[in-house]
Amino acid sequence: MPQPQRPDVLTALDWAARVEARSRLLLSWPRQRDVRYGDRVAVRTDLRDTELPERLFPHTPGRTLLDLAIRPGRSRSSADVTVLGVMRAKHLRSRSFYLSGFRQRRAPLTLAVHERAPGNAGAPLLVGAQVAREAHGRIGLEVPQVLDLGGLQEPRGTGAVDWVLEEVVDGAPIPPDEAAEAVPQLLAGVAELWELREVSHTPLPAKTAAGAARALQRLDELGPDLELWPEDVDRPRLVRRALSVLEDRPVLTYGLTHGDPGFGNALRLPDGRVALLDWEHAQERHLCHDAMKVLAAPGIDPATWPDRMPSLPGISGAPATSQLAVATLLFLGGWESRTRRAAARGAQVADRQRVGRLLRAVQALLDD
Repeated sequence: MPQPQRPDVLTALDWAARVEARSRLLLSWPRQRDVRYGDRVAVRTDLRDTELPERLFPHTPGRTLLDLAIRPGRSRSSADVTVLGVMRAKHLRSRSFYLSGFRQRRAPLTLAVHERAPGNAGAPLLVGAQVAREAHGRIGLEVPQVLDLGGLQEPRGTGAVDWVLEEVVDGAPIPPDEAAEAVPQLLAGVAELWELREVSHTPLPAKTAAGAARALQRLDELGPDLELWPEDVDRPRLVRRALSVLEDRPVLTYGLTHGDPGFGNALRLPDGRVALLDWEHAQERHLCHDAMKVLAAPGIDPATWPDRMPSLPGISGAPATSQLAVATLLFLGGWESRTRRAAARGAQVADRQRVGRLLRAVQALLDD
């Protein structure tokens, strides 16, 4: 009789236990211990709500992660909390929190583990960790301190993971009604990140421009029936002007970026500063991608994007507002798949609002 498949969150704990045996900073548990788990979370059996960092509380009022962990299980990991991330290419991604019982340090630790195909040289988690190390203490945003990192492979070569161990940054999620206040800090921080390495100026690749143009034409064709076009956006004029900009393939400024500096990855610290987490997407790319991800937050008036855009380093390239418009059009290039996923999870209203904000922003930027 085939054995039942081990739940993903317990498999994530298995990987965490293997990392614990390698890292000098984590305790390696000598035997299995009891845990409670749900579909996406596992917790130490005796964990109390009061021990949870504020960032681990779901947005549902009156509920915590402990309410989601209801089934008994066993694990050798010493992690207090493990949460599954969104899978990429059917590979597990998890983050474990060590709130006590670790070696040599007093601050809580967090372990990110990303599964990948064996032999796959691509390791964005490790690349991002190196960028975080470069940025730590050098920009105005608080960046988690990377303490250890590495990779593991199963003995028979059937699986592999990359892992990064960091200090926990214990701040509070920034609510939508406070986003406008935090935008200047986030934008200033990503602009300081841009200054850490030399930048380059390169025309928008023809293939990239063509893909964005096709997506915009699909949005022009299908968007009205899906109620994605706001009434205050002049659709024919915007499409005509945007296609012209893409066809011109403007010179863009490339350099070091975080990749996803939106409010889902930001925390407000007790001293009022902002912390920026999850550096796994950090790499060199079009700089305005970062600015676009910050400004796309709910509560930010798209008409203010031209005035909020920071100066770009270097003296070449298209104007910053034009580059920001291109970055937004490139992001809109994925509108169709995002809209499908939103429909599958019943999030059509939020999707319409997001697309509407981006289209209003493009209109404001092209009019600037």
